[in-house]
Amino acid sequence: MAKQVSGGWGLILTMNSTTIGEVDDIQGPSWTRDVIELKTVDATVKFKRFLKGVSDGGEFTFTLNFDDDATGHQALLVELGTKPGSAVPAWTLQLYDDDAPGPGTTLAFNGIITGFALKGGQADTAIQADVKIKISDEPTGLVPA
Repeated sequence: MAKQVSGGWGLILTMNSTTIGEVDDIQGPSWTRDVIELKTVDATVKFKRFLKGVSDGGEFTFTLNFDDDATGHQALLVELGTKPGSAVPAWTLQLYDDDAPGPGTTLAFNGIITGFALKGGQADTAIQADVKIKISDEPTGLVPA
């Protein structure tokens, strides 16, 4: 039986075991898979054939209410300043399942921060940041083994 995953309330996002608080919205991961086209000039069938290619973990993006005093938000900014070739951060996204008490489905992946953009500033809104992560390697948790 499929699990029913609840709305965003109670989700927990971490980077290298540091909780990233004040998450307002998430999008992704956006998995894709390449296809390999097979065709020959002597084929009797006039349709293309395809093989499964390499999978791509895609991107994971989130919006947070920015607080420069928050440890997790400081960790994001520090990670943005790391040297090329340094270790890729480990991320987890813990969801809560409606049909089970306590923590539910957990997605784990390695990913590189490729974008961090502040937005907002109107008198009646919070300053937010949009964060973009490029997933590296195979994510675990939501992808069937």
